[in-house]
Amino acid sequence: MKKVAVISAAVVLVVGAGVVVARAARTQGYGWHHGWRGHGPMAMLAWKLDLTDAQKAQVKTIWQGESPTVAALLKELSAEQKQMNAANVDANFDATKVQTIAKGQAETIEKLLIERQKIESQIYTSVLTPEQRTKFDQLKQKFPERLDKIAERIASGMGPGAHAEQKQ
Repeated sequence: MKKVAVISAAVVLVVGAGVVVARAARTQGYGWHHGWRGHGPMAMLAWKLDLTDAQKAQVKTIWQGESPTVAALLKELSAEQKQMNAANVDANFDATKVQTIAKGQAETIEKLLIERQKIESQIYTSVLTPEQRTKFDQLKQKFPERLDKIAERIASGMGPGAHAEQKQ
């Protein structure tokens, strides 16, 4: 049961990232620029790393080259989630069927994470300056801390989006 919960949490994270990625893939022309100036993670990262227009163009080129693979994996994950939803509609819970679907989702998530690392590596090595790499490394170190805080909130009985000061 814990394995399914962990996989479900990973799916939520990956799907959330996928939505961001899908938005970036969907937008071109004006929409692409909006993605940089908007309030999304891509804009925040570009701002924090102080990317030049030339660097943004390089990132766009890298993304365009990898987006078909990411899109295909997201479609695969979506299909697997539909299977999971269908498996859980019935009152007769079939643990074997759910486990089989969950394993497929885990494999798809693994492929998505590898693809993300591939894109990140290409940007890191071919786009970022040494100073930007240092900033990026610092930002990357903070991410596990953010996940720990979320886990602590959940463990303390606070739901997603709740803040510590809201707990009585």
